Amino acid sequence: MRRQDAPDCMRPIPRSGKSDQPSTVRSRRGSAGDDEPTSADYCALAEFRYRIRRFLSFSEQAARVEALKPQQHQLLLAIRALDRPGIGAIADYLMIRHHSAVGLIDRLEERGLVERRRNGPDRRQVHVVLTPEGEGRLRRLSMKHRAQLRRSGPGLVQTLRDLLERWSPGAVGGGDRSGDSKEENVSAVAK
Repeated sequence: MRRQDAPDCMRPIPRSGKSDQPSTVRSRRGSAGDDEPTSADYCALAEFRYRIRRFLSFSEQAARVEALKPQQHQLLLAIRALDRPGIGAIADYLMIRHHSAVGLIDRLEERGLVERRRNGPDRRQVHVVLTPEGEGRLRRLSMKHRAQLRRSGPGLVQTLRDLLERWSPGAVGGGDRSGDSKEENVSAVAK
């Protein structure tokens, strides 16, 4: 969506991405239960998705500057985050099929960014690790992402808070979340 095509409920967000203030109009509280979404609810959700798309667009462009496709960047992140993962774990993490993960790993291995290592006594198990070149690219990308999140993150978090307050009153700002799974505990990100 172009800025000039934004709904009336959204003020244009500066191109610099430095705005920390959410742009939704808060004149009406949204629906909290199973009620039909209000216009303000749709605007709040649209803004949240817009901010996510802006960050993802930044991320994709940053990967291209490092001569990587966005999915290749995700693979490098997964390998680093999971610490010597197998191909199945990588496929699960990236939400792709096993054979797609194999192809992705093959392409990065050909470029010298990752390598496969067989597990000690059980030679059937293969782990994937970053090479020094892969570590370097991931480090540069991560530093760019950290800087971008420092600029755009507060606005994204505030927009998520506003959306959660609209649809789940009380979800933001406390409560006992001890039984929540990582996926269900989205509100913890907003803190």
